[in-house]
Amino acid sequence: MSQPLVNPGTVQIEDEVWLGEGVCVMPNVTIGKHSVIGSNAVVTKNIPPYSVAVGIPAKVIRQYNHETKGWERV
Repeated sequence: MSQPLVNPGTVQIEDEVWLGEGVCVMPNVTIGKHSVIGSNAVVTKNIPPYSVAVGIPAKVIRQYNHETKGWERV
């Protein structure tokens, strides 16, 4: 049985992103710059820049606030 190769979509990982061990990034997803994705997370939607996301599916739990220069819970 032969099947043609299919391009399911692209994954874009921007600058200075940290991916924990075992992370799965689904097609057509962008991970914004300076973001952190926790171990074993499954990223199904775009992650904004300066975010921390964890879980299955990955959910943003913190974002960096440039005005206060600190991380804030989402």
